[in-house]
Amino acid sequence: MHGDKRLNFFEHYAQTDTAPHEKNVPRTLAILLENDPLLLDRFIDWVNENLRASQTDPKDAESIPKPTGLEGREIGFLQSAASLADPENAPMRIVGLTLMPFKPSEPPRPGKAALPAADIAVHFGDDLLLVETQTAPAAERVTELAQSVRALLEQSGEKHPPRVVSPLRATWEDLLCVLEDVHRLEGESERSALGHCLRYLDSRYPQWRRADSFDIARAPLDSLKRVPRLAAGCAYLLAQQYGLSFVPVKTVKYAGAFGGLLWVVPLENFGFAREVELSVEEKNGKFGGVKATLWVANNKEQGFYFFGGEKIRDDLSWTRSVELKAQGGSVGLTIRPYVKFSHILGRYVTQAYCPPEKVDLDRQVVRKKFFEPLARKWTREEWPELRRFLTETHPGLLENPEGLQYEFERLFEKSDRQFTYVNFGYEAILRFPAAELAKLDAQSVGKADGKPDDKAAEWIVNAIGALKAEIEKA
Repeated sequence: MHGDKRLNFFEHYAQTDTAPHEKNVPRTLAILLENDPLLLDRFIDWVNENLRASQTDPKDAESIPKPTGLEGREIGFLQSAASLADPENAPMRIVGLTLMPFKPSEPPRPGKAALPAADIAVHFGDDLLLVETQTAPAAERVTELAQSVRALLEQSGEKHPPRVVSPLRATWEDLLCVLEDVHRLEGESERSALGHCLRYLDSRYPQWRRADSFDIARAPLDSLKRVPRLAAGCAYLLAQQYGLSFVPVKTVKYAGAFGGLLWVVPLENFGFAREVELSVEEKNGKFGGVKATLWVANNKEQGFYFFGGEKIRDDLSWTRSVELKAQGGSVGLTIRPYVKFSHILGRYVTQAYCPPEKVDLDRQVVRKKFFEPLARKWTREEWPELRRFLTETHPGLLENPEGLQYEFERLFEKSDRQFTYVNFGYEAILRFPAAELAKLDAQSVGKADGKPDDKAAEWIVNAIGALKAEIEKA
């Protein structure tokens, strides 16, 4: 529960087969709009701003009137077309709004089918506002839902079916600014439902929050607010460049700088690596930069791809490089071979690093010498043989053999575990200094077409691509 007494308020619905926000966040927003008159007032202002900015027909751009009391509006959640097409309460206009992570450079393609239900539906007098929420760029379906409501009203005999004004497009960042403004006007009470909501969104979906640019003069925690947005930008650019699925960035807590957070971006079709981890580096107590870590050949499947696949270079000289040239500027590069120990379902337990000079620069040699002998399941009876291989057969292979011995005894030999999975791979760390990130942020002034413009994210993605080009054959 994380000590949050309002957790059921924010996470009422099970998350099976759906992005976490798809039901819970719009439900929370609907409840807040129902119970906070000031928020409802400012929300209507915000919708009207989007309406005026997006419509060329003056009639369609007419403002939605604000309700004068409880009877002047009706707010619903997960409303189907059939439930919305009420002849007794037929609207004159249906406005469709899509909330998305950012506005795409081109209008989203229409969905093949209508949205099953409006995430939020609000009746304002003669207007009906339908809200669709998205966590990633996807087919837009709110217009089809609006047309379905209109068609059902026509079938029921409505003589003046509503005109459809759709879609309006807005970002979560824009809406969160509205919530934050209202929170300030209401005194920023931490005990209010809106205050709890903002803290919940900040912890679960930090990439939606508006963040200041990187600035090495700022406090570390201010810089941390920028990193989730950076990670979200990297996820989008990687998906565009390599045909990956756009998956929300996962935040993981670990023992690291400034509270220890990792932002994990999936790389599902790279073959030799599954994800890239973004984290913050500290320098003299301040924000020192961002590092991107890829675990190459981190499990047996990735190991077979890396050591046995035809797409990978046999020349491993890149593993000794300390700098990587990439579009946007060179980055620091650290490569360390390692032996990984895991348990059930490949869950990580511990690892031991190897001095780079002790590992050959020919992939086929490394495959026969280390990967093939090590990458398998080792039972408790075989652990002495594993220890001999790592310390006697290949003396000097481990940077800290005494440390591994202590960890192995503590985590395996003195436990109930009867086996360990072992793998051999490479940790690749790309470093992006704070000063350079701040310069790139200053150049990210936005684009007229609404496409995300994050030059810091572009630099990181370009560097990941440059490393991929070093690893794979041309």
